[in-house]
Amino acid sequence: MTNPITSGRWSPSSARTIEAVAPVNLRARGLLAEITPLSLAPKNSGDVLDFSVDFSALFDSNTDALSKVYSVSIANKTNDPSELTILWTSIVNGLACVFLGGGITDTIRSLTVTVATRNGLTLSTTVELAIIGSDNCTPCLCDYQTLPDGTGIPPNAMVLPGGSILTKDVSTVIIKQTSRLYTSDLSHYLLYQNGKVILAEEKEAHTDVILIA
Repeated sequence: MTNPITSGRWSPSSARTIEAVAPVNLRARGLLAEITPLSLAPKNSGDVLDFSVDFSALFDSNTDALSKVYSVSIANKTNDPSELTILWTSIVNGLACVFLGGGITDTIRSLTVTVATRNGLTLSTTVELAIIGSDNCTPCLCDYQTLPDGTGIPPNAMVLPGGSILTKDVSTVIIKQTSRLYTSDLSHYLLYQNGKVILAEEKEAHTDVILIA
């Protein structure tokens, strides 16, 4: 049995955990399977909560376990400051756990979670999350622990005796979004001398936190 990464201080909510399942194979019968999106429990805009995906049905849990959350993306996210925001991701107790804040009320957001296993498998699933409530919440106003560069601190992060969080390296800058720069009359976008498009980049810093294994 390969033990998953665990946390002795905190466990993800079972009520906000969903199981990733393999698509039904109906090709032998000449049929197409109906694709039904997986749906997480609804989230109030003002709540800051953990949501988890259980991938164990997609690999042999006797010989393998999740090792890393590669990415979590929000497909239909807007630029609204109160949009659904990913505060941190981690593997906790064998689950792919995502900590979320904010969200525009009366919307549904689609999240794609991609993970890796210790034996080299890459698994991905898409889940939907409905945002409810009467008011929107700006995620930056939520009270959660972060490193100086804004990286969220998962509950299974390794803490040194002095209380500081153990990390792998200095911050890595990640490009979140790019857009073309245009002339003042918006008739043409700007180019470098070699003909490549000049892009305005929105970046964020991220530090890899060492987790309890």
